[in-house]
Amino acid sequence: MFFIGWPNSYHSAQTPNVLSGKSTDVGELLGGHLNSAVSSALGQWLDSEETPHAIVDRDGRLQWANRAATEISLGALEVTDKAVRARERAHHERLLDAFERAGPTLKTLVLSDEVGHTVLRLAEVGRPLREDWIGIRWTCASDSFKVRYAAVEDVFQLTPAEHSVLMSLAMGMTAEEVASSSGKSLGTVRSHIRQIYGKLSVKSREQMLFRIQPFRI
Repeated sequence: MFFIGWPNSYHSAQTPNVLSGKSTDVGELLGGHLNSAVSSALGQWLDSEETPHAIVDRDGRLQWANRAATEISLGALEVTDKAVRARERAHHERLLDAFERAGPTLKTLVLSDEVGHTVLRLAEVGRPLREDWIGIRWTCASDSFKVRYAAVEDVFQLTPAEHSVLMSLAMGMTAEEVASSSGKSLGTVRSHIRQIYGKLSVKSREQMLFRIQPFRI
């Protein structure tokens, strides 16, 4: 799956910026260059594919977006001609925090709303010239999000209870929300989370989501 901000990947594309009506050379923005034919083809591909991509600075100000990003109508994010914003204030604070902390390693952020779940992949894309620019790719998932992961419990030897908690966390639920919805005590849920982190060899929710990403179907 192509991601304009994938570290050490393609960093050039001549693609229409549908927000301004002007042509934007993403390669020039990021300090990299391809020959014109490859750049043009890559740009057309990025702008025609269905997965939304965008580049913002650490304050969420929009630098570039493909057509899918500007036309998206569902999910927790909205794209204007100046910025990428979360529709809910609490989500927006998390989003800005993720932009601020984004680095060259790909990170995952899940924002949940009444429609479903917006899954964001974030990575710094401007190195070495513009370390304040962040690449975003996002997808929206319905309430069937749980079945989008295959064999996670087998690979990491999770118990059924741990797998259930993991899927709830992947949907963006907090430990308190998992406890309330499952009827378990908060202490039990937190114990499951510690076991999950240990089995996945991670230390945070972001690392956990990145770890299970390859198992999405």
